[in-house]
Amino acid sequence: MKKLGFDEARRQVLHDKQKKLKQEVDSLQNKVETMQARYPNLQFTYQDPENNFNRKKVHGVLAKLIKIKDVSTATALEVVAGGKLYNVIIDTEQTGKKLLKDGQLQRRVTFSPLNKIAGQRLTPEMINTAENLVGKKNVHTSLSLVDYDKELERAIVHAFGSSFVCDDDSSAKKVTYDPKIMKKSVSLKGDMFDPAGTLTGGSRSQGSSLLLNLSQLIEAEECLAQKKHELNQVELEINELQKTTKQYETLKQRCELQVQEAQHLEVRMAQSSHGVQLDEIRTLQTTIDEQEEVSKTAKDTSKKAKDKVKDLEYKIKNAKSLREEELKEAESQLQQTKKKADKSSKDKKSKQQDVDSLRMEIDELNKDLASCSDQMQSVHEAMAGFDTQINQLKEAQALTKVAVKEAQNELAKLKEQLKACSKEINAKESEQHKLANEKNEIELRLQDLDHQVTKHKKETKEAANTVENMLKNYEWIVDERQYFGQSNTAYDFKANDPKEAGRRIQKLRDTKDKLSKNVNMRAMNMLGKAEEQYNDLMKKKKIVLNDKAKIAAVIAELDEKKNEALKTASTKVNKVHVKFAMEM
Repeated sequence: MKKLGFDEARRQVLHDKQKKLKQEVDSLQNKVETMQARYPNLQFTYQDPENNFNRKKVHGVLAKLIKIKDVSTATALEVVAGGKLYNVIIDTEQTGKKLLKDGQLQRRVTFSPLNKIAGQRLTPEMINTAENLVGKKNVHTSLSLVDYDKELERAIVHAFGSSFVCDDDSSAKKVTYDPKIMKKSVSLKGDMFDPAGTLTGGSRSQGSSLLLNLSQLIEAEECLAQKKHELNQVELEINELQKTTKQYETLKQRCELQVQEAQHLEVRMAQSSHGVQLDEIRTLQTTIDEQEEVSKTAKDTSKKAKDKVKDLEYKIKNAKSLREEELKEAESQLQQTKKKADKSSKDKKSKQQDVDSLRMEIDELNKDLASCSDQMQSVHEAMAGFDTQINQLKEAQALTKVAVKEAQNELAKLKEQLKACSKEINAKESEQHKLANEKNEIELRLQDLDHQVTKHKKETKEAANTVENMLKNYEWIVDERQYFGQSNTAYDFKANDPKEAGRRIQKLRDTKDKLSKNVNMRAMNMLGKAEEQYNDLMKKKKIVLNDKAKIAAVIAELDEKKNEALKTASTKVNKVHVKFAMEM
């Protein structure tokens, strides 16, 4: 377990750090989404227009590709760039065509291809003139106030390359209208001076500048990316540690099981006859030690008594002159000593028998202990068998991991297939939606055509009724109808223009009015009667001619309109039905 290098405290620290990073990532994610929701035009989403499309060709919205150096210039820079801030930067116009055709764009987009766009830069002479005019600290080129990737320089120059940013309105005005400069200038509060003579400014929205908020959004996104990277690193370390953790937990569990099994074995041995015998052996060994100590003490006492007897015998032999009392006392002591020696000898024999009996019991217990050792050996062999099984299980686990990895790879492939199918389904749904819209448009067009056909039928019917009424009211039309519109007849409407005839009549009436002032009344009356008769005849003739012309024109026009309307309606209806049938 020590060889694994597992650190429980380290795992806990990593889990705490993971929890903290997840909270920070969630908080930053909510903040970023909230800020992004405020500016939906800055979000450019699209579908890959073709397989294996390189998304690096689409750089993104211009406003998100720059970083302002000084927040105080954010408003001025926003005015300088204007709508170009929302342009999408791409590598070539071909990429733009593909995106417009198959990118499934959700809104109108203006693309700026890097290979096509070109901007104007302010010349060094203009910059030096402006700095000498209002001071180097009071005027800056717009391009110098933003940071950007050199790859995007053409797009940035296109948006910011040809204007100045000044600290105040007076400086901006001087720079703009100087004859050597004549370029747009913007003050820090957002007022723009144009050399064409226009001035743009006034009250701005109460919210903060787009670029300022966007700068905060970019910082939040960078912080979010950093926290996600840290979280990924921690999760990777936890995953690596998790592999060791599984081995550690397995070994720890095995160790606990073996310790528990050993404890159970000890308890079983203590409760078995062998355990009882071992306890008795320990007790007997203690008793033997005590008896040996007693025996040793008795031997010492016996030795001392024998030495004393020898000394007394020596004294008796060599001390005849001692008193009888001392002799009696000596004999008495001798007798007592002999009794003690005999008693000690008897005790020694009795103890020796006990020792022999205990030694026999010890031999039997040693035999039982050997049997227990054999049993312990069997237990160790069983544990070795368990280790073999554990190794086999590890091998099986490795094979299982390989199988799981293969299954995961297969699952990833299935997910890719599912993703492709989902994409295809979405495309089909979009196509279905498009077809449904076309169907609705076709139905609306059919309704419109039906309405037009109904209208034309109604007009045709009214015209037919009008012609029928005219035929009833003017009987001569039936006889003369065959000559309407024919050349070299009175009804040649090209040769006899009704409008020209009306003008001639008006002219004659004017002439009559002039002549009436110079002619006498009698002649006038006679002339009047003649003119009246003539006018009456001409009027009748004119009426007849006009009626004929109108009727012929109406009939021809109605016939033409009728045929044209019926033909057009029939053609459109046939085309719509054929197209609808093909689409279905």
